[in-house]
Amino acid sequence: MQVILIGIVLGTIYAVLALGFSLIWGAARIVNLAYTSFYMLAAYFFYVFWSILHLNTYVSALFAIVVASLIGVGTYKLILERIRAHETVVILISICSAFFFEECILAIFGSDFRRVPPFIPGYQELWGVRILNQHVLALGVGLALIIGLWLFLSKSKIGIAIRATSQDREIVNAMGIDERKVSLIGMFIGIGFVTISSVVVSPIYVVEPLMWVHPIIMVLAIVVLGGLGSLKGAVVSSLILGQIMSFGLAYAPQYSYFLIFIPLAIVLSMRPQGLFGRKL
Repeated sequence: MQVILIGIVLGTIYAVLALGFSLIWGAARIVNLAYTSFYMLAAYFFYVFWSILHLNTYVSALFAIVVASLIGVGTYKLILERIRAHETVVILISICSAFFFEECILAIFGSDFRRVPPFIPGYQELWGVRILNQHVLALGVGLALIIGLWLFLSKSKIGIAIRATSQDREIVNAMGIDERKVSLIGMFIGIGFVTISSVVVSPIYVVEPLMWVHPIIMVLAIVVLGGLGSLKGAVVSSLILGQIMSFGLAYAPQYSYFLIFIPLAIVLSMRPQGLFGRKL
């Protein structure tokens, strides 16, 4: 039962990360492989504000989210936006940016593992199984972000503009909507999702320079399985892969990454566009 519960938490966090990635793809039409490097930066800023500057845990988390998000949006505005018409170049520059941020962290902090404090220490017993309060918080925050994004995209004018931009940019421009501004808003929300996920999840694990690698592997697997640009596909695929990863880590950790690619291979052999993607 504990493995299932952890799988649900993992799936929810993966869903938040994948939704942010998909939103960026839909709004700005770029595959930003530097996406989870801001997950790493947010965790390190959290550590700096809490451990070095000795700020309150909640204040440290808030500042970490804001600073890492500004760096993420700044990277898009100053670098990626200028070249987004060249998809291959965007992929190369974004992955180079991720390595650049990693090297900066290594130069400043070294490769040692760091810890940040949980927001809610202790654990709860659910159906006879102990689960950390931080896991419960991560689940709650993840669900709130998913529901909030759904309401935003379906009810607000800006959300509807983002959906329209993801479907047909030329029509959006013809209607007088500033497509660049819409893309920037989508980017900010997407980066916000990854930085919020970081400060919620980092107290459960450790803060280290390579912590961005696992999330980007999972995000790419999820968006390919669910269908690139499909928010529904991102959520469903996240829950599936979250359970597979949880069981894999519990019973066969050496094969955990191999296991997540089994459903990927099966689905793509029958539906190359993914579970909920548009037909190629």
